[in-house]
Amino acid sequence: MAKLDTIKDQVVWWTKGAQPPQLLADGEAVMASACNGRLFSAIAEKNQPIAMMCDRQVFDLDGWVVPVGVKLIPAPRSGSVARVTGACVCDGSGVNWHRVG
Repeated sequence: MAKLDTIKDQVVWWTKGAQPPQLLADGEAVMASACNGRLFSAIAEKNQPIAMMCDRQVFDLDGWVVPVGVKLIPAPRSGSVARVTGACVCDGSGVNWHRVG
């Protein structure tokens, strides 16, 4: 913890998910750890002058679950089901992060 004392004047701690994109857009931070959906929204929808870097990210596992007994319906070509369907297709290039907002 002593190392934190040496850099605490250069670190901005955040408590709400909306803060990192705003800190970046306002120029108060030069990099941040943030939820990709919040960053994508700031970039694509709000046209903020920030960019996302997805290499050397934190490794995390997620899973999609269909409970037993659920009546399956054909997936539509738009909407949330299409986003989930698209997110589950991976060609190994790491470019599917933008499909789930």
